Amino acid sequence: MFESFTGELSRKTPGTAVVECGGVGYALRISLATYDALPAPGARVRIWAHLESGGDAGIRLFGFATETERQIFRLLLNVNGVGPSTALTIVSGAPLEDLRRAVADGDVATLKRIKGVGPKTAQRLARISAAHRRKGRARGGGKREKGCGGRGDCQGGAEENVAALSLGLCERVHGR
Repeated sequence: MFESFTGELSRKTPGTAVVECGGVGYALRISLATYDALPAPGARVRIWAHLESGGDAGIRLFGFATETERQIFRLLLNVNGVGPSTALTIVSGAPLEDLRRAVADGDVATLKRIKGVGPKTAQRLARISAAHRRKGRARGGGKREKGCGGRGDCQGGAEENVAALSLGLCERVHGR
């Protein structure tokens, strides 16, 4: 529903940013990486958005400094047991490249060291990555762009989405 917010950054804390757009202040939950990337309040910014609704939490907006960070956040939402708060904690807990590498390598020990990732979630991430590697070998390995759902939007099934995260397929295939 919301792609991004562009406007004046009126406030930022390690967990929240408020962007004034057209006279309305939008409060977005942000990762620590986004907090570090944002300029001082008063500057003009563009924050990539994700809207989450439902449950007891109601409607929540999440904001990201880059499209890649938002993409990884969305991919994590497809892992069983990972909701938006946990996904935000995970992207805050490690540099994105380190997270991608740990998933790609099936490195359960490294994944468990990230706040918000317990043994079961780490194992789920590792299993999905391993399953995708097996599928890639079975297909001859040359058609890995299918990891992005084959549609170029990186919104395929959960297994393919996490595999895209773990192998960096969207960056390689689509230049994102």
